[in-house]
Amino acid sequence: MASNEASVSNVEKKNGLFSTLVSVLILIGASVYILVEIFFSVNQLLSISARPLYLIGSHNLIPLLILIPGLLLIALGIIFKQLNRMTPKMYDWVFKLLFYSFILFVLTRILYGGFFVDRYMSNHGYSYCNPLTSVSALSPQIWVSDPGYCLEDSRNVSSEVRDWLDTQMAAGERPTAAEAEQQIKQLAQDYQKRFNRF
Repeated sequence: MASNEASVSNVEKKNGLFSTLVSVLILIGASVYILVEIFFSVNQLLSISARPLYLIGSHNLIPLLILIPGLLLIALGIIFKQLNRMTPKMYDWVFKLLFYSFILFVLTRILYGGFFVDRYMSNHGYSYCNPLTSVSALSPQIWVSDPGYCLEDSRNVSSEVRDWLDTQMAAGERPTAAEAEQQIKQLAQDYQKRFNRF
């Protein structure tokens, strides 16, 4: 009987260790992903003087930077809990830090996302393009240098439109609004033909 209890205890310990490892790796992976996205976003904001045809900006990336210490604290807390080293004082300290990080995240999101990004982009001649922007909550927003690149028809073919704009940029071309409208309508018609086949 005692050997069965010890066996069950060892299995539970191994399962706890595995779930701790997976949780910590997920939290660290999320932190690294956020840092990479922030790097690319800041790099694009700094290259705005080159006047690309469109920019990808996000209201969320810089505020998410504030959550990285919180994610790492959670990972550390999970490790300490697994090692039975988490004291009530440490728990309170981590909880307070997470709470204040969240408050700082919300404030930064309001200031950075609500004021800075919009003003920065519009001051540099870019306008927000809803049809090119993905609909998920944390997806980056697309800003175009010419409002003629932003047509309602591009909603279902947004990635194809961005690919076409990338091709134009790589070739050193700046399509007119009429050329963009023609291309976007063609891409939308091709999409509709593919969609109607089913």
